Amino acid sequence: GRNSTVIRKTTTSTTGDGSAYGSTDAIILFTPNDKLTASSAFNCGLKNIQLASTVTGAFGAVALGPLPRLNIDGVVITGVAIALNAQATMYLSTIRRLHTNSTTHGIKMDTTGTSNHLDDCYCTSTNTIAYKLVGAYSSGSSLAADVNTGVVYQFSGGDWVINGLGS
Repeated sequence: GRNSTVIRKTTTSTTGDGSAYGSTDAIILFTPNDKLTASSAFNCGLKNIQLASTVTGAFGAVALGPLPRLNIDGVVITGVAIALNAQATMYLSTIRRLHTNSTTHGIKMDTTGTSNHLDDCYCTSTNTIAYKLVGAYSSGSSLAADVNTGVVYQFSGGDWVINGLGS
């Protein structure tokens, strides 16, 4: 049976709200400021949910930052080009029990950041990079990947401590 809520993207669309992030085609979009109050966003997260898309090239969850304390736990992201796309500095964030089934990247933290932790993550079916992790003083444990045709793990930009990789 199904144990989680599913948010399904079936059409190509963007927010079109005139903001700097309004042209991103994603299921979930985390931004650093509330557009109405201009205050910094922190402690954003997803828990026990499934994000799915039938739109070619769409993103799953996109973090545009700087974004402190993004917490993801028990999430499945399927049918997207990039499952988790962190496009700006992330810090003090935890990504736990994330399962991705995406075409290009699974988890892409392609920017500076610090003190992030990935735990019990599983990326499948990517053709470019399953885990692209940039940043410093961060850690990961029990990271796995299967059915990937590109690079499985790419670490750069600092000190990553990793315990238990599988592919």
